Amino acid sequence: MSFDSLLNQTATVRRLTGTTDRYGNVEKAYEDDATIRVRVDQQNASEIETNAGSTTTTARIYTRHLDINAHDELVIDGVTWRIIGEPIIRQTASQFHHLEINAEQVQA
Repeated sequence: MSFDSLLNQTATVRRLTGTTDRYGNVEKAYEDDATIRVRVDQQNASEIETNAGSTTTTARIYTRHLDINAHDELVIDGVTWRIIGEPIIRQTASQFHHLEINAEQVQA
């Protein structure tokens, strides 16, 4: 089985951009940048006791797309994932093979 056949989902890369409001304040915003193939392996889901009840889900996401950084977000099947730290570049002896991305699910 090839690595590419394991990339069984589609993700939208959302790039962080800054916009300025009429008062000169910078506001965070994201723009869709690319559509890529990925694989999501859920790592952990933990529940935190609050009035609203909160669950934190983390995953490792694999892709061959190299242009992803710690400030981006990924949207996969309608779920937004925030990247934790810089993606890890995995190589064969002489060339790029894939990225491994640690991410946490963004709660709506």
